[in-house]
Amino acid sequence: MSNMLTNFRSAPSLSDFWSQQRFSYSFNYFLIWQSPSLTLPIFIPKMPSRVAVEPLEVVAAVRSRLGANSPAGLQFDALRDSHSTGSTSTTATMMQLDSSSSHPDTAVASDAEAISAVRLLKNEIIGSLSKKTAYAQLAAIPLLVELLDATQNDELKLQVVATLGSLAHDSNARVAAIVQAGGIAALTRVQAQSSSRLLEALMRTLKIIVASDESAAGEWFSQHQQFVNRVAEMIGPSSSGLDAVYLFSRLHTSGGQLTDATLDKLAPLLQQSASLEPTIEAFAALLRSTSALIARRILALSPLSSNSNFAALAKNLLKHKSSTVRLHACSCLISLYKANVLPLQELGANEVLMPALVKLLGDASSKVRILAPQLIARLVDDHEELQKLAIDPDVINKLAVYLKDETNESNDTSAIGMQSPSIAAYMQLHAPTQELKAQASLRCSALLALAALCSKREENRKAIADARVLPKLVELLEYRDESVRIAACQLARSLSRSVKHLRSSLVDAGVAKPLLKLLSDPSTVVQTAASATICNIVLDFSPMKKMVLESGGVAKLVELSFKDDHDLRLNCVWALKNILYQAELQDKNKVLSELGWSKLYRLLNDTHEDIREQALTLVRNLVHGALEDIGRVMAEFGEPLLEHLQKVFQEEANAPVLVQQALYVVCNIATGSEAHKTTLIQNPLIMTSLVEALSHADPGVRVAAVWCVINLAWAEETGASDRVARLRELHVDRLLLAMSEDYDLDVRDRVKTALEQFAHFESDLASVSSPMES
Repeated sequence: MSNMLTNFRSAPSLSDFWSQQRFSYSFNYFLIWQSPSLTLPIFIPKMPSRVAVEPLEVVAAVRSRLGANSPAGLQFDALRDSHSTGSTSTTATMMQLDSSSSHPDTAVASDAEAISAVRLLKNEIIGSLSKKTAYAQLAAIPLLVELLDATQNDELKLQVVATLGSLAHDSNARVAAIVQAGGIAALTRVQAQSSSRLLEALMRTLKIIVASDESAAGEWFSQHQQFVNRVAEMIGPSSSGLDAVYLFSRLHTSGGQLTDATLDKLAPLLQQSASLEPTIEAFAALLRSTSALIARRILALSPLSSNSNFAALAKNLLKHKSSTVRLHACSCLISLYKANVLPLQELGANEVLMPALVKLLGDASSKVRILAPQLIARLVDDHEELQKLAIDPDVINKLAVYLKDETNESNDTSAIGMQSPSIAAYMQLHAPTQELKAQASLRCSALLALAALCSKREENRKAIADARVLPKLVELLEYRDESVRIAACQLARSLSRSVKHLRSSLVDAGVAKPLLKLLSDPSTVVQTAASATICNIVLDFSPMKKMVLESGGVAKLVELSFKDDHDLRLNCVWALKNILYQAELQDKNKVLSELGWSKLYRLLNDTHEDIREQALTLVRNLVHGALEDIGRVMAEFGEPLLEHLQKVFQEEANAPVLVQQALYVVCNIATGSEAHKTTLIQNPLIMTSLVEALSHADPGVRVAAVWCVINLAWAEETGASDRVARLRELHVDRLLLAMSEDYDLDVRDRVKTALEQFAHFESDLASVSSPMES
């Protein structure tokens, strides 16, 4: 019998489970062995189940290590006082752990008690987003930061550092709270006197903080260059040394110096399998954020042999078994190319780079699948030849799959919209956050890649439409995640650069309606992206222009034209300008009724030159067309408009684009009635400015000025002889003769037409049948 029992593992003693007195126990009866003559039952304790602890009591235990006048402690005391007075500790064990926590004016707890309290807090929050949030709301972060400075005990520091790292994980808000509480400063003070074990925990926590919110952490590090340089000195093959590799690659632009010594430390790490992945990732980050000079220095590195360079290593790594290594190698090559230090013919885009990126699209790692499309977008953006190379059918099809919900279609807003509000609300509330974030990132990356792939090439737009992406695109314009809505707008914008798609597929898909809704999105960035796309869909040949006009789009665009955000204002004024291009008088009246001179005047005097340019072009389109179009504008605000044009000629002489657009306004008014022409020819400031523009250094300004002369001198118009006489008084004919040899072909062609009008009044030369507009 004893021999038989030796085959069973002995039951653990109760003392093994009862340490720190925070567990409850029960016993299960197991029938282990049975025979005709004997049944052997034994009692084995269940695995311990933890008794729920009250977060307020846990934080109170941490607070007890600090004195009565502790700033963070006083902050917690105020929070505790506001907590429900009926809340009591759920366990006697918490009272044992922190018998003085309710009375901050009593003796300060020992380091040993504080270690137990912080360890309990750390164990409570690991893997629980809700508990991390709850503890952060109870001032746990400032308490921990203050405790880190208050103790000299390495074990207590270790527990605090690890807990801060757990709190920082995947949360911009908690990282911001750590920065605000002075947490990064406290962590860097620990670094100077750390033991190896504490140093590893410290570097790991700093890495988590930077990875969770690089911008917030970077702002602090930008003011503390010395620490960033200390991080560079720590680079090496150890665990903390590899964390230093990550930190420096993200923070060197915040104040550290990328010296040759640092590069010499990094290069050998590429030859070691254990350090290859974090090091190639670091080089990818460095190359994304450095100058061409530093990129050239990195390219010159010879990690493998004296006759190779960094690009050769990166190309070799495209065959590595690790998809993460391949991903970052792709990133390095793209950055070297974008920095203009690696020529296109040496990039191997068609031979090795694009095939590697396409393979990564189907990788098992969600992180890789998220980042690979972003690299494709970065590679081909605004480069038609690379877009042609990248249009492998597998690329479009794989990216199209990304747009579908790979987990549960009911998590999508399109599915939610089809269900009852209560069900939709429940799903919004209970959907797994991390899963949704990953799904949103996948979709965002795919949309950006598709947008880049078709930004220049019509064949690519057709391939995307053929892949039946458009119905999903329309759904994603209303997706819950802001980044997805922005990316969907960018794809819609790329597709809308095609006249064919503006007239057919985009109309059929119904893209205009959700885009107009996005003009009221709570996010300014989304509004900006949507307004940029609307600029394209309101062009004269687009059927969607009518929908914008009839759905209150003009009023919304006018409203947004006066928001604080510059890009949003610019896009909306641009869209209004496009609506007015070759528009019918009724459409012009609709815009004028919403805009009026007072608002238009504000746009014409905006502080940004590009907005003033678009506003002038808007006026140019308003006065383009039939006599009624010009008459409406001149009757309503002709006098203040001409005064503003004089102001542009006088005060914006060093801004050729503004002078050019102002001249085209004059040019179009000059196609109006005799009264309109007379108003111009009798305005001394405008005529003086016109004469000066004929000699302007910018050929675009000279062309616009000659157009004005042509329309004022058009021979078949009533009163032309008097206007030509006035132009001769200003020596315009002599200037035109001198310009007949202008180096710019367009200027010479327009001058020839102008001289013909002048010649008409000296001979009976045939003239063209009607005046010209621009």
